Amino acid sequence: MARARKKYTGWRKWARRAVFAILVFLLLPVPMVLVLAVVQPPTTMVILDRALEHIGNRKRPIFPKRTVVSRDEISPYLRRA
Repeated sequence: MARARKKYTGWRKWARRAVFAILVFLLLPVPMVLVLAVVQPPTTMVILDRALEHIGNRKRPIFPKRTVVSRDEISPYLRRA
């Protein structure tokens, strides 16, 4: 015989939802950060901001040129920042 599932009502229902929302909020960024430790992001907010400025000023090319440099070419102070 199948047991009936316990239904939560009132404040318990909202407490379960709140706990679930907090766990999602805390745990969701972890895999995204781990991916960025290995893979370079395709764009940054600075590049998107400059692209919007170029669109507003009707300049070409819209996207600024992006040059990837090796870690050795970056200042040690910037790496530590």
